[in-house]
Amino acid sequence: MHDHIWAGIGARKWKIVQMALLVLLFSGCSPASDAQVGVSSNGISASQSSSHWDGPSAVQRQEQFLSSASMDPDLPLFSCEFRLNGGGSDEIWCEDISQVLFASPWTTEMTFSTLPVFRNPLQYFEGSITINPDVEAMKEYLGEIAQRLGIEEQALSIQEEKAEYGFGQGVRRLLTERVTASIPYGTVSVSMDMSAQIHFEPAIPIPQELNTDYYAPLQQVSELAEYMLQHHSGYFGMETPTIGIYGGRVNTYMQKSYGFYIYESGDDPLEQLLGYSFDLGRFSFTADGGISRVFLSKMDDLPKLGDYPALTVEQAKEALLQGQYSDGPSTLPKEENIHQVQLVYRTAASPYFVPCYVFYVLIEKEQRRWDLVPDEAQEYVPYYVPAVDHRYILDLPTR
Repeated sequence: MHDHIWAGIGARKWKIVQMALLVLLFSGCSPASDAQVGVSSNGISASQSSSHWDGPSAVQRQEQFLSSASMDPDLPLFSCEFRLNGGGSDEIWCEDISQVLFASPWTTEMTFSTLPVFRNPLQYFEGSITINPDVEAMKEYLGEIAQRLGIEEQALSIQEEKAEYGFGQGVRRLLTERVTASIPYGTVSVSMDMSAQIHFEPAIPIPQELNTDYYAPLQQVSELAEYMLQHHSGYFGMETPTIGIYGGRVNTYMQKSYGFYIYESGDDPLEQLLGYSFDLGRFSFTADGGISRVFLSKMDDLPKLGDYPALTVEQAKEALLQGQYSDGPSTLPKEENIHQVQLVYRTAASPYFVPCYVFYVLIEKEQRRWDLVPDEAQEYVPYYVPAVDHRYILDLPTR
């Protein structure tokens, strides 16, 4: 409903509405506190205490915004549900982080004047339960996948798998978790978030000389990826499928592992970044080397909030050192311990998909949180810094 209202307001009317909202926001009617909303001329606020605010008053900040030539009044401010989880599964153990491969096509040589922020069409309860699955879109996507497999949609018998969820105060709803259909050699399923799986039964054989072992060396993983790109990338329905190889991390026994994605590439760096972020596929293999599953995602045609001024890597690094980051440990990093950076879109359960720089910070041995990290390994934890002008973000924490 809100998206239809959003789309129906013309640019001139929306500008008037937005200015009115800003008056309310900066006059203290917003749930965001003064300490959470900072304004600075270069888009990176100075370090501020969460319990004390020595900066401009609400009225002054409103005037700064309205008189600032560097901010676009047609770009909406947005609020995100950022998390502070300490890194979790994104943590890296490795011999040397310079040898770790990231599948993303982004490099530090790529620079952007603007980056798009997208609205997540899904809505969530308590940060995880999808409350508005688009069942018809799920069925349509399942039909698309079946056609890639040579199966007419009319021949499918699509079933809905439902589960009951509680929403507090005794409210319970029956929601469709996924839709599934049997095919002659397995099943196809599409989940609430428009991720999909093709499950082959039996597994599809591939040449025995290809190594699908989890700890296969990099060269053999590259050979496997090339074969899958040439012979099995049609499942994904991509125009320009491309390989992205990742790995070089170690486990507690110092064993390295590698893997690969297939993603939609493009003619320019931004298209490549968006293809990797929102149109990504991968394979799962059986112990004897057959293709057991294909994992797909469909996040195209996302509603775009706008193209926002992009931060450079150096601007984002300075923001991190000042405590402006959306996710990571609560302790500020030392500059000398920052050793790697990536540009990603986080596609978790959040109202908006925001580009972020991920800075990997070395954890000194005496500060390690896990006893399982091998002594000879390095441990890195990620810090996420939104890669667009922070003045447009309402609730970016400052440590």
